[in-house]
Amino acid sequence: MPRRLLIPLLILLALLLAACAPAVKPPPAGPSAEELAARRLESGDFAGAARDFLELARGSSGEAATRYRLFAAEALLRSGDTGAAGVLLDEIRTKVPVLQAWQALLQAMLAQQRQQPGKVATLLAGIDPQLLPSRLLPDLYRLQARSFEASGNGLEAARARVRLDALLGPEEQQANRLAVWEALNRYNSQVLEGLRPDPDPVLDGWIELSVLARRESGSALRLRQALADWSSRHPGHPAAETILPQLEQMVQALDIQVAQLAVLLPLSGRLATAAQAIRDGMVMAWFEAPEGERPVMRFYDTTTRGAVDAYQQAAADGADAVVGPLAKEEVERLAGLEQLPLLTLALNQVPGAASGRRDQPLRLAQFGLVPEDEAAQAAERAWFDGHLRGLVLVPEGEWGQRVLQAFRGRLVELGGELVDFRAYDPEQRDLGPPVKALLGIDEAEHRRAALQRLIGERLHFEPRRRQDADFVFLAARHIPARQLIPQLRFHHAEDLPVYATSHLFRPGMDSEAARDLEGVIFGDMPWLIDPRSRDRTLYALISNAWPRRALSQGRLFALGIDAFRLLPRLGRLHVSATARFEGQTGMLYMDEGGRIHRLLSWARLEEGEPVLLDQPQR
Repeated sequence: MPRRLLIPLLILLALLLAACAPAVKPPPAGPSAEELAARRLESGDFAGAARDFLELARGSSGEAATRYRLFAAEALLRSGDTGAAGVLLDEIRTKVPVLQAWQALLQAMLAQQRQQPGKVATLLAGIDPQLLPSRLLPDLYRLQARSFEASGNGLEAARARVRLDALLGPEEQQANRLAVWEALNRYNSQVLEGLRPDPDPVLDGWIELSVLARRESGSALRLRQALADWSSRHPGHPAAETILPQLEQMVQALDIQVAQLAVLLPLSGRLATAAQAIRDGMVMAWFEAPEGERPVMRFYDTTTRGAVDAYQQAAADGADAVVGPLAKEEVERLAGLEQLPLLTLALNQVPGAASGRRDQPLRLAQFGLVPEDEAAQAAERAWFDGHLRGLVLVPEGEWGQRVLQAFRGRLVELGGELVDFRAYDPEQRDLGPPVKALLGIDEAEHRRAALQRLIGERLHFEPRRRQDADFVFLAARHIPARQLIPQLRFHHAEDLPVYATSHLFRPGMDSEAARDLEGVIFGDMPWLIDPRSRDRTLYALISNAWPRRALSQGRLFALGIDAFRLLPRLGRLHVSATARFEGQTGMLYMDEGGRIHRLLSWARLEEGEPVLLDQPQR
């Protein structure tokens, strides 16, 4: 072949071979820096994610840089580095609604970690859930639920947890549904009935279940049928997996049968007046009970024979159960016995006398009008009203110290602060000095006196109270309270709301007492201040039979009524941490140690009459 043709043919052959060879693909692109940072955040490498997002923010501008800084702040928060997260969030400025909502949620999460509940509530109120990415909605609803729970707003806490439920895994759902149930159980049945029907069908099902569980709690047959009817109306409801099994346990624990009831009370001696009111409350409740729920009641005077001897005699006489004793030292003696063969509802509480775990048989339950419960709920009430920095007045002695510690402990748990406290002597005629000391007035007067001595002239000025507190908590009985409240006003603290225990309230007070106590906010039992929840029939009977005693000893009548009605229902409270009993002394529940606690009603005194607070709003 001529040379001039060979070269073109070789070139053509090379081109053909190249066309037949497989194409070489470029190597695939790796994940972007943003994707790597997001993977770190999702996997829990929060420190690495924060570092990566900050690096991305430095190389970006405008909305993209803001978004990366928010990612970095979120990673820092989840790592627990609140200091760095706070600095970063304070630097962010954006007018983009989506980014503003994201920033507000992170600021609320930061405030939660810093125990600033008031700030959490304010920030959450301004967030539109529709502006948040779906991955952040669980954080929003958890924060909402915890904030409402801490403030006592059970309805909105339940609503937030209902929204949260669908976003959780099975294990978290179990705890979340128990929390929904507990939140709704803060309300009595009348209030819950007023909240129905709720626009959210799931929440409406929860409310209905809570109502019927209490309404039909007196009969195992009726409760079992009511639960079956509820299940047919709410197929697939979240409560079916978590709460219905507990209610079935309650059905099994219902109606402890008591044929003979022994009541151990000090019917003579220094506690006789209190014991007689409790006895009369029990007797009136016995007359009002259905015929099948009227055991033979035998009363034993613990003053003449002692609680242990009376208990043993009651067992020998064939008693099935015991109510009493009343005096704390007698409860301690009874709790110290190696064995308690009879189910016993003591009418006082003592430390260390626990009845055991919920999976063990209940032998000793303790029920009384405990001031520590009232003090802790006063701290919750002040927090709910937006107050965090408290001044406290308590009486001298062991009772005052118990109340002080309970109040301080709960206030600190909520993120508040006990700014200062003073103990007063309730026997003193002049209670001005402890009030002046608490408000800092005496210090101002000392400074004035020192300045007068220095310059040699008389100065005219009004001492100014301290400005570092936003409310006062008062533990006082009626007579000293009538001195302390006017002293607070006289010394320029009239703008500080006053929260108190039930001890200052006396039904039927005269106009002068009403004027002295005007505006005080206090918690008390439904029997005295909540017509929605009290047993109207029994209240009328007792008021007509003993008009004077009904006013002065109303709380003890209510204690007797609740003791009689509660005894056969102790089983359900023992088996379930979320079980409630609507009593005349409050909404009752039992802790792990067998102690009965009360949830109070709250009111403000206006012209001597309690005006209920906090009707739940839709």
